[in-house]
Amino acid sequence: MREGRREHQTARPALAARPGGDSATDGRNRLRSVGATPVRSRVVGTFDQRWCAEVFARFPKGPPTTKIRVPPRGPYGPGSADAGPDCGGPAGYLVKARSDGKVYLTPDDPIYDSTSAQVWFADEQAAEQAGFTPWRDSSDNPRRR
Repeated sequence: MREGRREHQTARPALAARPGGDSATDGRNRLRSVGATPVRSRVVGTFDQRWCAEVFARFPKGPPTTKIRVPPRGPYGPGSADAGPDCGGPAGYLVKARSDGKVYLTPDDPIYDSTSAQVWFADEQAAEQAGFTPWRDSSDNPRRR
Protein backbone atom coordinates (compact mmCIF):
# COMPACT_ATOMS: atom_id res chain seq x y z
CA MET A 1 0.00 0.00 0.00
CA ARG A 2 1.34 3.42 -0.97
CA GLU A 3 1.62 6.15 1.59
CA GLY A 4 -1.46 8.42 1.65
CA ARG A 5 -3.51 6.18 -0.65
CA ARG A 6 -5.73 3.28 0.21
CA GLU A 7 -6.93 0.63 -2.15
CA HIS A 8 -10.64 0.39 -2.00
CA GLN A 9 -13.15 -2.18 -3.27
CA THR A 10 -15.82 -0.09 -4.99
CA ALA A 11 -16.93 0.88 -8.44
CA ARG A 12 -17.04 4.63 -7.92
CA PRO A 13 -17.49 7.06 -5.04
CA ALA A 14 -21.12 7.81 -5.94
CA LEU A 15 -22.02 4.42 -4.50
CA ALA A 16 -21.53 5.57 -0.94
CA ALA A 17 -23.28 3.80 1.88
CA ARG A 18 -26.72 4.72 3.04
CA PRO A 19 -26.89 5.91 6.65
CA GLY A 20 -26.38 2.96 8.97
CA GLY A 21 -25.01 0.62 6.26
CA ASP A 22 -21.63 -0.77 5.32
CA SER A 23 -20.18 1.09 2.31
CA ALA A 24 -18.48 -1.95 0.77
CA THR A 25 -21.56 -4.18 1.12
CA ASP A 26 -23.98 -1.51 -0.12
CA GLY A 27 -21.77 -0.77 -3.10
CA ARG A 28 -21.56 -4.43 -4.12
CA ASN A 29 -25.30 -4.91 -3.70
CA ARG A 30 -26.05 -1.91 -5.87
CA LEU A 31 -23.60 -3.16 -8.49
CA ARG A 32 -25.34 -6.53 -8.54
CA SER A 33 -28.71 -4.82 -8.99
CA VAL A 34 -27.55 -3.28 -12.29
CA GLY A 35 -25.65 -6.40 -13.29
CA ALA A 36 -22.12 -5.03 -12.97
CA THR A 37 -19.22 -6.49 -11.09
CA PRO A 38 -17.11 -4.37 -8.78
CA VAL A 39 -13.71 -3.34 -10.08
CA ARG A 40 -10.77 -2.62 -7.84
CA SER A 41 -9.91 1.05 -8.03
CA ARG A 42 -6.37 2.18 -7.28
CA VAL A 43 -7.30 5.53 -5.73
CA VAL A 44 -10.51 6.44 -3.95
CA GLY A 45 -12.52 8.76 -6.15
CA THR A 46 -11.01 7.81 -9.51
CA PHE A 47 -13.15 7.37 -12.56
CA ASP A 48 -13.42 3.75 -13.61
CA GLN A 49 -14.06 3.48 -17.35
CA ARG A 50 -14.51 -0.29 -17.36
CA TRP A 51 -17.32 -0.09 -14.84
CA CYS A 52 -19.08 2.65 -16.84
CA ALA A 53 -18.74 0.69 -20.06
CA GLU A 54 -20.18 -2.39 -18.36
CA VAL A 55 -23.20 -0.50 -16.99
CA PHE A 56 -23.93 1.61 -20.06
CA ALA A 57 -23.73 -1.47 -22.30
CA ARG A 58 -26.95 -2.61 -20.60
CA PHE A 59 -28.85 0.58 -21.47
CA PRO A 60 -31.05 0.37 -24.56
CA LYS A 61 -29.68 2.18 -27.55
CA GLY A 62 -31.82 5.18 -28.57
CA PRO A 63 -32.75 6.17 -32.09
CA PRO A 64 -29.96 7.69 -34.16
CA THR A 65 -29.62 11.44 -34.07
CA THR A 66 -31.20 13.14 -37.06
CA LYS A 67 -29.99 16.43 -38.46
CA ILE A 68 -32.55 19.18 -38.63
CA ARG A 69 -32.26 21.31 -41.73
CA VAL A 70 -31.83 24.91 -40.71
CA PRO A 71 -32.77 27.41 -43.39
CA PRO A 72 -30.19 30.08 -44.10
CA ARG A 73 -30.72 33.38 -42.36
CA GLY A 74 -32.80 35.58 -44.61
CA PRO A 75 -31.72 39.17 -45.24
CA TYR A 76 -35.27 40.41 -44.59
CA GLY A 77 -36.33 37.88 -41.97
CA PRO A 78 -37.97 34.47 -42.24
CA GLY A 79 -39.10 33.51 -45.72
CA SER A 80 -36.46 35.61 -47.51
CA ALA A 81 -33.21 34.64 -49.20
CA ASP A 82 -30.43 36.42 -51.03
CA ALA A 83 -30.26 35.92 -54.78
CA GLY A 84 -27.42 33.77 -56.05
CA PRO A 85 -24.71 34.97 -58.46
CA ASP A 86 -27.00 34.12 -61.38
CA CYS A 87 -29.92 35.94 -59.65
CA GLY A 88 -31.54 32.57 -58.98
CA GLY A 89 -33.31 31.73 -55.77
CA PRO A 90 -33.72 28.67 -53.56
CA ALA A 91 -36.21 25.96 -54.46
CA GLY A 92 -39.76 26.95 -53.57
CA TYR A 93 -39.06 30.69 -53.45
CA LEU A 94 -41.12 32.15 -56.32
CA VAL A 95 -41.44 35.83 -55.39
CA LYS A 96 -38.69 38.03 -56.86
CA ALA A 97 -37.84 41.36 -55.30
CA ARG A 98 -35.70 44.38 -56.04
CA SER A 99 -34.22 45.86 -52.88
CA ASP A 100 -33.44 49.21 -54.54
CA GLY A 101 -37.14 50.03 -54.96
CA LYS A 102 -38.58 47.68 -52.29
CA VAL A 103 -40.84 46.14 -54.97
CA TYR A 104 -41.66 42.45 -55.41
CA LEU A 105 -42.94 40.53 -58.43
CA THR A 106 -44.97 37.35 -58.63
CA PRO A 107 -44.93 34.88 -61.55
CA ASP A 108 -48.22 36.47 -62.74
CA ASP A 109 -46.57 39.86 -63.39
CA PRO A 110 -45.68 40.49 -67.07
CA ILE A 111 -42.10 41.62 -66.34
CA TYR A 112 -41.35 38.72 -63.95
CA ASP A 113 -39.12 36.82 -66.41
CA SER A 114 -37.16 39.86 -67.57
CA THR A 115 -36.47 41.17 -64.03
CA SER A 116 -33.36 40.00 -62.20
CA ALA A 117 -33.94 39.37 -58.53
CA GLN A 118 -31.86 40.78 -55.71
CA VAL A 119 -33.92 39.08 -53.01
CA TRP A 120 -36.27 36.09 -53.10
CA PHE A 121 -39.30 35.46 -50.89
CA ALA A 122 -41.18 32.27 -50.15
CA ASP A 123 -44.54 34.01 -50.59
CA GLU A 124 -46.17 37.42 -50.93
CA GLN A 125 -46.91 37.61 -47.21
CA ALA A 126 -43.19 37.32 -46.34
CA ALA A 127 -42.38 40.08 -48.86
CA GLU A 128 -45.03 42.40 -47.43
CA GLN A 129 -43.87 41.73 -43.86
CA ALA A 130 -40.38 42.80 -44.96
CA GLY A 131 -41.75 46.14 -46.20
CA PHE A 132 -41.90 45.40 -49.93
CA THR A 133 -44.85 46.44 -52.09
CA PRO A 134 -46.25 44.52 -55.04
CA TRP A 135 -45.07 45.69 -58.47
CA ARG A 136 -48.67 45.87 -59.67
CA ASP A 137 -49.32 48.63 -57.06
CA SER A 138 -46.04 50.53 -57.55
CA SER A 139 -45.41 53.67 -59.55
CA ASP A 140 -43.02 51.65 -61.78
CA ASN A 141 -45.99 49.79 -63.27
CA PRO A 142 -47.00 51.54 -66.52
CA ARG A 143 -50.47 50.01 -66.33
CA ARG A 144 -51.12 51.71 -62.99
CA ARG A 145 -50.47 55.26 -64.23
